[in-house]
Amino acid sequence: EAMQGMFWVLVLTLVTLYTVAILTTRVIGHGAVLDDPSSIPMETRELFGTVPTSMFNLFVLMNGEEWHKVEPILSRYPGMKMLFVVFTIFSSWALLSVMTGVVSDNMISAKKTQNQKDEMVHGDGTARITRVLDDFFLAADPAGTGRISQERYEMMVAMPFYLRKLQMGAPNASMKDLRDLFSWLESDSTGEVEKLEFVRGFSTLTESFTGKALLRLDADIKHRFADLQDSIRLASKSLAGSRQKAMERHRAMMAALDAGRASSAS
Repeated sequence: EAMQGMFWVLVLTLVTLYTVAILTTRVIGHGAVLDDPSSIPMETRELFGTVPTSMFNLFVLMNGEEWHKVEPILSRYPGMKMLFVVFTIFSSWALLSVMTGVVSDNMISAKKTQNQKDEMVHGDGTARITRVLDDFFLAADPAGTGRISQERYEMMVAMPFYLRKLQMGAPNASMKDLRDLFSWLESDSTGEVEKLEFVRGFSTLTESFTGKALLRLDADIKHRFADLQDSIRLASKSLAGSRQKAMERHRAMMAALDAGRASSAS
């Protein structure tokens, strides 16, 4: 669509050049309305000798070049200045603005359309993953604990039915990735993975390698690191409090021992 818009802008540019070239060829090149054509230098008249030559030189003028060659006719006939001013405004400013606007508008529209398609695909994918994992956990966790053990997971993926169901949610993932998913997510050595953690990991496995996926992964890592820092800070405070209480008890015990020794000595 952008190329089509640029094509029509170029057609309009050619029509403009052709129209003004006919006018300048008759007025300047052939001296149709000039009082004394010989008063114009031959170099300037040759710029507009024929329509193709006039079109080319008008294109050069449109780009801001060779203005010194038309200066004699502008000085001799000041009325010509208005013609070249209008030509410059229309060709250099208006057409350029139209071309820039057409390309920018089409790029923005294409980006918006692509974003809408991505959102629709992502929404459909999320709904499909949620549906698949709900059915999977309903069978893997009948007690509804919200956790799944490694033994139970390996038993589930060993069944072709549930393995195909997982592949429905992650069509781009290989069977090996689906079998190894639990070991990737089980990081606390408890042999179990929470459902929320499993859903998050499964969703990450289904995403393509894009900048958006990397940004989401970076944000997730930052949030987890912040949670870890909070946990470490709380543990440090608890440890400091326990140490302070232990020192107080130690001082109390030492004081009691000293008091007991003093009583025995007396």
